[in-house]
Amino acid sequence: MPGTNTGILVISQEGDAYKCVALTDDGYEQLIDSFDITDGKISASYDSMGTLVEFDGLFDGNNLSGTLSAEGMSMGYTATKVE
Repeated sequence: MPGTNTGILVISQEGDAYKCVALTDDGYEQLIDSFDITDGKISASYDSMGTLVEFDGLFDGNNLSGTLSAEGMSMGYTATKVE
């Protein structure tokens, strides 16, 4: 996970449930199959080519920051809401 990665996290609400998809700059689309937003906190996990990737974070207005972890490594991330 070294280096800088950019992408878009698309969060949509369908009824009472949320749906989350990550889109990378190179066009890859990853469905985030385990996803929850409760009290301004996000937690999620997904399988990326056999590797469990987990992330959590806290919403603060239009900003989101947290930690992304995979294979025993962790890194911080930040995001800004775009409508």
